Amino acid sequence: MLQAISLTTVLLNSLLMQAGPRPRTFDDGLVVPLPSESKVSAIDVVHETDLGTEMPVRVYRPRAAGTAPLPVVLLLNASRPDLMDHPQQVGWSRLIAGSDLGLAVVTHEGRMANGLLDGEEVLTWIRDHGPSHGLQGDNVCVWSCSGNVQMGLPLALQHVGRGVTCAVAYYGAPPTIPKLSRGLPLFVARAGRDSANLNRRIAALAVAAVEADAPLEFHHYGMGAHGFDLLDDTDESARIIHATLAFMKAHLHRDTQREVSAAAAVQRAAECEARQDWIGAIDAYDGALATRPDDAQWTFRRGMAYLSADEPAAALADFRRCGDLGYELASSRYNAACAAALAGEPVVALDLLEAAFEAGFSNQAAARSDADLASLRRDPRFVALTTDDR
Repeated sequence: MLQAISLTTVLLNSLLMQAGPRPRTFDDGLVVPLPSESKVSAIDVVHETDLGTEMPVRVYRPRAAGTAPLPVVLLLNASRPDLMDHPQQVGWSRLIAGSDLGLAVVTHEGRMANGLLDGEEVLTWIRDHGPSHGLQGDNVCVWSCSGNVQMGLPLALQHVGRGVTCAVAYYGAPPTIPKLSRGLPLFVARAGRDSANLNRRIAALAVAAVEADAPLEFHHYGMGAHGFDLLDDTDESARIIHATLAFMKAHLHRDTQREVSAAAAVQRAAECEARQDWIGAIDAYDGALATRPDDAQWTFRRGMAYLSADEPAAALADFRRCGDLGYELASSRYNAACAAALAGEPVVALDLLEAAFEAGFSNQAAARSDADLASLRRDPRFVALTTDDR
């Protein structure tokens, strides 16, 4: 039997259909699917601070990792006392620890008035007590969002080289842009529908990273809202979230860290060369080549620094190494000849000079006038090699 449907019910249903899905709120959690809870373990501990207070700390780990020491992502909380249990922090923790990245997560209860101090405390806990919980206390990424970035980024910068190896900043920036570091790879996510003032600061943060030659990954989500990882269930939100995971995995990996360190060393070498600090340049290239010993370009540049520092024997070894690696043979062999001549090895120098001509070096006039080859000028073999009609 059909029952009568009131006009009020029909109108209400019509309005609900026109309204579409319920808008998401900050309490709805991440917009991407989370790994099964069975893939993640979480334990709560209490950290006794130096001030005699108790700080709740939670550690998330992938169950499949067993007890292996893992790099850490610290989700910094400096804004509200219950953020550790908020769907955003729980969601990011489960996502990071459960996504087969080989990463652990630490969250904590922080206080807005003491956010930086609390951040120091939790980093101290990770360093001192983390290893007993399967954490690498000296390999931490500081993740912060919104107002937490005001504490998170300065904290990360203060601990570069002291345990913090990278940082993530979501839709936030400090009121005053700090001096960034080449040693701190930085991921920045910016929401286009955020306030104009905040977005100007985030843009300034990205510019500061470029000016400091800091490794930077920058994502601008033009239609994104503040909190897009919770509010905007779109492909772009998902893309940025997964890019964040890839960034953290890459920069918490020891091999990537060594590459970042080598790149920073090469930049330091270039700065030393610009002010003719040849010893500083050599030291910097030493650091870079410790990571990548077969980089012929860096070896060549160090050889040139050795020549300028009046260390021809060391320069000769570097230029010969470049020749062995097949790098710019004509130039490598010519500079090796210069180094050998300066080192008092005329026969070696002439052999290398001849090899340079055979490899394509053709500027005989430059060779005749090169001060580095002055000791060879009266040698008949040198004269023959540098004669224009040769």
